Amino acid sequence: MPYGDSSSRFDFNTHNHYHVICESCGKIVDFHYPQLDEVEQLAQHVTDFNVTHHRMEIYGLCKDCQDKK
Repeated sequence: MPYGDSSSRFDFNTHNHYHVICESCGKIVDFHYPQLDEVEQLAQHVTDFNVTHHRMEIYGLCKDCQDKK
């Protein structure tokens, strides 16, 4: 997974999932939200694109970093 800060990380989880990323320490937690699986189908239908995949990242502070503040 390439990130905007020029870093990359290898993701062992190959199933559809999303990432929550700590803005302070960089910790990444995976989560799955099945309702978002429909986004590709809807985007394809609305735009007439041949959608191949999508990516979503959510940013915030992990519990450890929250406790440090």
